[in-house]
Amino acid sequence: MKAWVLHGINEIRLETVELPALESGQALVAVKAAGICGSDIPRIYRTGAHRHPLIPGHEFSGVVESVGKETDSAWLGKRVGVFPLIPCGACGPCIKGQYEMCRNYGYLGSRRDGGFAEYVAVPAENLIELPDNVSFEEAAMLEPMAVAVHAVRRVIPAGVPGELLIVGNGVGRGYVGKPEMTADKFITFEGKKAYRSGDLAKWNHAGKIEFMGRMDNQVKLRGLRVELDEIENVMNQYPTIKSSVVLVKEKDSIQFLCGYFVAESRIEREKLTSFMQKYLTPYMVPSVLMQLDELPLTNNGKVDKRALPEPEYETENRNYVEPKTELQRKLCG
Repeated sequence: MKAWVLHGINEIRLETVELPALESGQALVAVKAAGICGSDIPRIYRTGAHRHPLIPGHEFSGVVESVGKETDSAWLGKRVGVFPLIPCGACGPCIKGQYEMCRNYGYLGSRRDGGFAEYVAVPAENLIELPDNVSFEEAAMLEPMAVAVHAVRRVIPAGVPGELLIVGNGVGRGYVGKPEMTADKFITFEGKKAYRSGDLAKWNHAGKIEFMGRMDNQVKLRGLRVELDEIENVMNQYPTIKSSVVLVKEKDSIQFLCGYFVAESRIEREKLTSFMQKYLTPYMVPSVLMQLDELPLTNNGKVDKRALPEPEYETENRNYVEPKTELQRKLCG
């Protein structure tokens, strides 16, 4: 079979090697996708591995092609993801079920040959059968995804929203030429590298992470918390509207919401406002609505918010009532 073999620091070569021999309880996985982890880079180019020669790669998926003795033959032909940590099963932590604390663990792609090859010998207990709707590329990311899930479980309980962290060796070093942004987004969490995704998520009671939107879309408007994603979702439910974006704007020291939208036909703003008032609290209904032929996009395909036109916001749009009592004047500050 073909494999990328690491012989030493900065010495990796594509070679023809023998198929791995199966031990009892193992399965031979034909690799279909493999990821390059952040830990693979220093292992190959700077620090070396625990042993040489070694086939790197601990993030991979594939199909079970054959099985060894005492391995359930039902695995044959199964699409699988692979968990790379191989606990010894005999040390104190393993006996207690704390396998991640194993003192004598093996690790595919680090201490044992891994997924930068056509085939890998994997303990059957490390196989994860894939649903039909999960691709091999997605399955190769099971290990870093598991790290992210672990972080969510550790920090906040089920049902409580929070920022989703990406944790582990796969996290990059930062943004090129942007030290302030790097310091803000790339942090240390429980001694490990972590990336603040800016995604709002929660751990539900079914054991899955629910994406709730972007944290930068959660803003304050005159002291009140506003979920811009929620407003956009309501706007998008209006007939013929294809897409929308809502921003907090300011004019003459007055903050207001402006909703930009694209629709298949001309929309009457009064009817759209009435529709949104049925589903949103009054302060979350945009004061200004602007229909555009299309939303400006960045090179990455995201809405270019800086390129959106400035809204016209006149005094009559404000429905402003002056404070009449001393208490009202103090509250309006």
